[in-house]
Amino acid sequence: MRILSIDHEGGFGGSSRSLFYLVKELKKRNIDIDIDICLGKDGPIKDKYKEINVRVFYYKNLPSCSTVFRLSRNIFSLLNFFLNLFKSFYRIIFLIKQINKNYDLIHFNHPNLYLFSVVLKIFTNKPFIFHIRTSLENLYEGNATNSFIFRINNISSKFFAKIQINLISRVSTDLIFISNFEKVSFMNLGGSKKGNIVNNIVEQKKPYSKYMNLKSENRFKVAVIENFRWSRGTDRIVEIAQELHKLNEKRVVFIVAGDMSIPKHLDSKLSKYSNLKDYIYSRGLSNYFIFLGHVKNPEEVIFECDILSSLSRRAGPWGRSVVEAMQLEKPVISVGENKGLVINNNNGIHINKYKPEDIVSTIIYLIDNKKEYENLSRGAKLFITTYFDSEENSNKIFSIWEKAISINNYR
Repeated sequence: MRILSIDHEGGFGGSSRSLFYLVKELKKRNIDIDIDICLGKDGPIKDKYKEINVRVFYYKNLPSCSTVFRLSRNIFSLLNFFLNLFKSFYRIIFLIKQINKNYDLIHFNHPNLYLFSVVLKIFTNKPFIFHIRTSLENLYEGNATNSFIFRINNISSKFFAKIQINLISRVSTDLIFISNFEKVSFMNLGGSKKGNIVNNIVEQKKPYSKYMNLKSENRFKVAVIENFRWSRGTDRIVEIAQELHKLNEKRVVFIVAGDMSIPKHLDSKLSKYSNLKDYIYSRGLSNYFIFLGHVKNPEEVIFECDILSSLSRRAGPWGRSVVEAMQLEKPVISVGENKGLVINNNNGIHINKYKPEDIVSTIIYLIDNKKEYENLSRGAKLFITTYFDSEENSNKIFSIWEKAISINNYR
């Protein structure tokens, strides 16, 4: 079985890291499979693939297109796609030849590759599998200046999302969803009902941590592992810190790993700051934060923390870091429309309606009740062991690939 997996992130996101751990798990076992990776960004994941002897090639200006909330950004994304398509003309011809000659199946690691997949489909007869790792519903990012513009953006984003979902349905032999939430969202936008729910692969081992300065930090460490996004509620950590400051509670520190750049178009009091760090310093709350910037191995940071924070304004909890935290016996505190990952009094604390004072009281309770914290830590690990078994979930994906190739050969 010869697979080409196309990854547009290059290691700069959870989807990319999830693919790596899937490939690593498959390579560990004696399975008749050969996988190559096409990266859209020359990122840190490339070296990781080399360590496990997986062939990687970097595709500069890989044409991808994402559906976002703003109409102007969607138009820009489309124009950028066709510009990159034009720039990549000869490389696309070469890639198509390689696909037809060397591969049995193409695995698209993210729905943002939908237009690129349509181009490839015209010139290849190989089965395509799309890994649906995100929802394209409710894409609002806090960037509407008035109700009329909000309505225009809302209507247009749904229009573009439905086109994206429809094209993915048409070109795919099968689909893989990382949870039922993504599948329901896909169907709500008019997508095909076919597809399989397969939990992400989580490496079942503790990392070697390089963050010795965090090890010596004796405060209760709350991990924030994400790039700044309004929808992720990243800015809410400032409100939590303000509440802690009011109470003169000094036993808590936020460990922030990710790009905290604030988009200029954000319709918020934050928009006059270029970085969340600057805003926090302006509020006199710097003592509550340690900023690490982008980190190559987020699990090493999580390992040195006590709990993971996920304060999403949309579906929550958000991101691969949630399951990585649980695997490392770190409970999760979350808000938002729960995907079923965080179970109260089991593997973390989920609060339906976001209130800073509720988050703070929960953190203080866990600091003061170590036994309860330890119970949540054990529950988090058990949850991952039960539902995110690496061998079981990698076997499921292998079977999906195998079936798609078999169907295609029969045709």
